[in-house]
Amino acid sequence: MRGSVPCPGPDYAEFGGNSSCVVVECGEALLIFDAGSGIRPLGNSAAFATRRSATLFFSHFHHDHIVGFPFFAPIFESGFRLDVYAARRPGIPSVHAVMNAALSSPYLPDLMPIVAPQCVFHDFAVGNDVQIGPGIAVRTHDLCHPGGATAYRVQSGSHSVAYVTDHEMATAGSDALRDFVEGCDVLIFDSMFDERIDGDKPRWGHSTVQEGVALARDAGCTQFVAFHHNPNYPDPVMREIDAWLSEQAGVKAFAAREGMSLLIE
Repeated sequence: MRGSVPCPGPDYAEFGGNSSCVVVECGEALLIFDAGSGIRPLGNSAAFATRRSATLFFSHFHHDHIVGFPFFAPIFESGFRLDVYAARRPGIPSVHAVMNAALSSPYLPDLMPIVAPQCVFHDFAVGNDVQIGPGIAVRTHDLCHPGGATAYRVQSGSHSVAYVTDHEMATAGSDALRDFVEGCDVLIFDSMFDERIDGDKPRWGHSTVQEGVALARDAGCTQFVAFHHNPNYPDPVMREIDAWLSEQAGVKAFAAREGMSLLIE
């Protein structure tokens, strides 16, 4: 839920303090988007008690999006398979190389030899689709963020979910992204800032909740989920943002809460 850094403590108990990790279930397939600190409780949950495979997509490799990967318990279990995908960008190493460095000294003990038998790493070019089993396609789109980031749209039959974080709408504009998310059942969007609170602050590669709602409305999305909450916005601030979202016309909008589940029918 949180952007930039995990936020433990009572001030963040209602909306959650773990950094980015979102799960989309399509039949038997389980797709994970980012491995922030939220992936640790996911790996310890009942959902993984008997599951033997999953697919992980990184939006990018900033620390808040990868910090939970070494603490995702299933990758230490023999017989489990995790397919790991990330965009290959100029000047940035492969996903295998990045994770190998993150799981090595001096940051951690050398864990890659232990988790490698369970992990299969894949690079792709932004804009290419990734096919996940019969009838499930994951589309990709470039985002405006320092070092680059990737948006994902999961398409299964007539239903779709878009995961769009981290992105600076004010710098990039919205036309191409609007086309990418058009008609989604759910748009999960980088809402790091509220213009009413931080209207004059630098955006650091992020967007506002107001920009996200406007995008969802213009693109005809059914539901808008504000995501990547500002670590300086404790629960009272998030409650006010959530209330503001509930008043917006043209789209059902609300702020993400840790553990929230949405059913798309």
